[in-house]
Amino acid sequence: MGACNGSAFRLNPIRPPETHMRKKSWLYLLPLVVSLLGAAGSPGHAADAAESWSVTGVNSTGCASGDWSLDVLVENLDDEGGYINHTIVTSGGLVYMNEDAGSSNGSDTWGLYSSNTYGPTTGTYPIPAGQPMKVVLRIERPKGTVLSSWTMEATSCDSAALRFNGSDLDDDRLSPPRDKCPTSAAATANGCPLVTRALAVSRKSTPSAVAGRLRAPGSPAFAAQRKVRVWKVRPGRDKLVAVRTTTAKGKFSKRVAAGRYYVTTVAVLDPATGYAPAIRSRTVRVR
Repeated sequence: MGACNGSAFRLNPIRPPETHMRKKSWLYLLPLVVSLLGAAGSPGHAADAAESWSVTGVNSTGCASGDWSLDVLVENLDDEGGYINHTIVTSGGLVYMNEDAGSSNGSDTWGLYSSNTYGPTTGTYPIPAGQPMKVVLRIERPKGTVLSSWTMEATSCDSAALRFNGSDLDDDRLSPPRDKCPTSAAATANGCPLVTRALAVSRKSTPSAVAGRLRAPGSPAFAAQRKVRVWKVRPGRDKLVAVRTTTAKGKFSKRVAAGRYYVTTVAVLDPATGYAPAIRSRTVRVR
């Protein structure tokens, strides 16, 4: 995908919105540097050259239909066709553009205007000034199956200052590589839903052992067949006694000598499911 963070966006005269023309170098006048507040890192290309659609510049702004014009880059569409370039413009909870533009590959100037060729709209231009405007560009095949999604959010319809501009398939305003779960939306630092786990330790005396269970309610895969480390408390640095793998039900056990022990397990991240932080059990005394 084209990198947009920290780039200079250019402001050009308004084009007729209904015509998505190829870019011509002589059109790019009056440079405008845009501050990308909260924009994500440069997304880069997937190893398998996946289809992508990105916003690489802002040419013109305004709140009436056809005022906004963007530079966009569409890449890696294959020869089989059947793609839909889907544009959605929303502001204040209303949909102002919902366009099926067919498919194109390459660099274009993209107008934002009143269109309902993909589905219904609920807002009537002009968009009220002073409230955020969100533009979502999706590549779909077939209709409704999203292969790529790019989000651009301006501070207002009459401003080129962007609050976010990046790849955002799950619509959580995070882009790879910061978004570690790109298909699972979450309001977390790494973009992954938080999975809660509990690590319980009990005492056994015949034989003396540290035993317990790792639980992940609602997400059993985060507890089954996971490594846990058994530690013995001692002056200075605690001693790692053993590493055990939990059973399918999250259980584990380790025979130990008398002393004080606790158990830890490392963090687990599944890009399709979520993130479970590392945890430590309570300390128990084995006699």
